[in-house]
Amino acid sequence: MVGAALWGWRCVERPAADEAGMGAPRAAGPASSPQADQPLRSDVNAASPEPRPVAPDNGNSEVDDPGDTGPAKLRHDALLATIEKQWCTHYAQADAQYLQALEQSYPFDPQDRNSKAVSQRVKATMALPTQQARRAVRERIAARWTAQLDRAGDPRSLTVAAVLAQGSFHETWDVREARLAAAQRQAMTTTDPVVASIWAGRSMSCSANVDCWAAAHRRWQETEPANVAAWLVRSPSRDAIAEQNWQALARTQYARVHSAAVIGQLLTLLPLTEPGLEREEALGIIESVRQHQSDMVSRFDLIQSCQAAKDSALARGACLHAVNLLWDDPQSSMLDRLQFLGLAEALGAQDEPVWSERSHAMRNDLTPPVAQSMFEVHFGQDVRRHEGCGGHAAREARLHALVEGGPLKVLRQLASGQDFSKR
Repeated sequence: MVGAALWGWRCVERPAADEAGMGAPRAAGPASSPQADQPLRSDVNAASPEPRPVAPDNGNSEVDDPGDTGPAKLRHDALLATIEKQWCTHYAQADAQYLQALEQSYPFDPQDRNSKAVSQRVKATMALPTQQARRAVRERIAARWTAQLDRAGDPRSLTVAAVLAQGSFHETWDVREARLAAAQRQAMTTTDPVVASIWAGRSMSCSANVDCWAAAHRRWQETEPANVAAWLVRSPSRDAIAEQNWQALARTQYARVHSAAVIGQLLTLLPLTEPGLEREEALGIIESVRQHQSDMVSRFDLIQSCQAAKDSALARGACLHAVNLLWDDPQSSMLDRLQFLGLAEALGAQDEPVWSERSHAMRNDLTPPVAQSMFEVHFGQDVRRHEGCGGHAAREARLHALVEGGPLKVLRQLASGQDFSKR
């Protein structure tokens, strides 16, 4: 999804439409295909617009002001409404074609994030009417979900509401900041480990403020000291993990990231609508939140710090204890387990019975279909296979399966050819 920043789906400010407030502007940058010279049709009464790829440029707009009610703004809003109404029949395919055209017009090396082509492609993408329609729908969903969570009123709901509000623009800056501050104050005194874990992993207002992040992190540790995950939250400083509290790590008793609780709550808010743009964006929000929650606990940083301190008997024991708990966490993936086996070997524990048995079981479990599914899951290809309105049922079923059984169970189901759309 384009425009990922906070919660994986926060979008940049609404970009300008073209001067007419209708179709995407023509490309001022690299030339595109002949089909790309065709604008997105702006006849909002057309029954069956033909999707043609376009490569928009950075034209100025008559509808930059959100409060504008002039003819250009009205026509622009009418176009977005038409895109949403006809998303499954026409514009989902058109959006994919537009994005493909932009990839060809603005190629760049994924490793070069400072490339001029990156900003050019992002700006051109934001100007697409289909992308503007998607952002408008995301804002509407965020506003509705935030209101529902506010009405629930419990600490967990209010924390998730603050995160959703912070990741969108349906509220003013002052309102968002006040909401965030109130939720942060509540999180600092919470006894709910789910609330503490959300805040430790997010701490949106902390940015690179290590002291602020440390306070949120410390609260989760105080709330749930026996949870190894509470001691492994990724630090903004990137070197705090090197100062690992090995004694505290050795005293932990279980591993729980709490991502299933958060995603389960968001799934209850999923609109009971037919496939369409609203359901597409709602699923995208939940999938992005789930990905961030899963990445919150830095297993890779743990492995690095364990390897650096492997000459310490205390550190070695704490590391093997931690990865042993993480191995049994339902939310650990097969890729995680492969890394844990590698760490056990680096620490010279590969011949210990428990790790020897796990290595043998992994070799038997990692069949070619499972290995293929593992990489598809890791890189999101299993989700992309279900892009478009026809894949909504499968994507929703996959999210429920992740909550109920975890990534390993989903992986085995994918490898066996299970059709999630028939859940």
